[in-house]
Amino acid sequence: MKSKKILPLVLMLSVLGASAAFAGGPLLVFDPATQTPFAYGAPTVDFWTDTGPNGVLSNAQMDVLTANGVAAWSGVATSSFTGVVAGDNTAYPHAAIPGDINSGNVGGIINTYNNGDNDIHVIYDHDGLIVQNFFGAPPGVLGIASPDFSDGTANLIEGWAVLNGATIDPGDVGGASWNGVVTHEFGHSINLAHSQTNGANGFFGDSTGPDGCNPLPWAGGVTFNDFETMYPFIDPSPGSVGIQMADINVLDDINSISNIYPGAGWPANFGSISGTIYLPDGVTELTGANVVARNVADPYEDAVSALSGDYTQGALGPDGRYNFNGLTPGACYVVFVNGIVNGGFSTSPATVSPEEFYNGANENGQVGSDDPCE
Repeated sequence: MKSKKILPLVLMLSVLGASAAFAGGPLLVFDPATQTPFAYGAPTVDFWTDTGPNGVLSNAQMDVLTANGVAAWSGVATSSFTGVVAGDNTAYPHAAIPGDINSGNVGGIINTYNNGDNDIHVIYDHDGLIVQNFFGAPPGVLGIASPDFSDGTANLIEGWAVLNGATIDPGDVGGASWNGVVTHEFGHSINLAHSQTNGANGFFGDSTGPDGCNPLPWAGGVTFNDFETMYPFIDPSPGSVGIQMADINVLDDINSISNIYPGAGWPANFGSISGTIYLPDGVTELTGANVVARNVADPYEDAVSALSGDYTQGALGPDGRYNFNGLTPGACYVVFVNGIVNGGFSTSPATVSPEEFYNGANENGQVGSDDPCE
């Protein structure tokens, strides 16, 4: 008999609105002492689909979006993660699962152990009432997803993703612009947290470097193609960024999944930067500082961020460590701390002021003698 462990319910709400987000890393950590995250341990993770429609999209159209999202995460070359769409819920081999899932029967999946064997249930919330009535979330929430059960170790065995069909724009033919929502929620279901590297600039005009530093040591601006998939805010309206956010092309997302599901050569075949964030005393570590690294020659796609201590999440006390993998060998990167505006986080965010670049031997943490723009 498979032992099981229900995981803390972590609601990752993806919405259309104004807020900054948390940096890449795991949603849930199994063992902070060894910095071991939860992850699906089997070679293949099975995605099981709802049988009903979703808002203005038919079941067949939603199944296409599901297949696209699974393929996007499975296609990251530096990751070992592989997902497949195994069938719909009526074919689920481990327990009796409703075919068309709604607010009245969704409790038979979420927080209910169904003898899972590396399974994720994809729930089409046709009228939005699962989001509103089951979770008590606002109607504008696009989706909610989480791992659900482990086998008592770091190995996940069940998870789910709720996709709010009531938010799909009727003019979004085939749901192309909504596909970013699907891919994003699947990231949460396999234990990825949110990312923040470019999204805050693209959505809210936040500086791509430390505030007040001008000019920055790179050129150009953020485009739709530079938005990370795991940024927690998506505009899925036709012609907006939802199409581009369905693809996994920004290092922030690649780094997050590859760290949790490492493929051959990860991270040894790439460059890495690691360090520790301290308070001005130079001794006390600071958990939750948002740290960003940008390649000055490719500052938006070859860029990554992390909250310091994101693999211990405050469980062991102050932890200022951060680690960036997957960097281009021989490239020139700048590293800086960048404030987070607001939002919910797996690692509690710290207030960082001033935002500043790391400047090598001149780094001393003292306002006035340490130029934040150097």
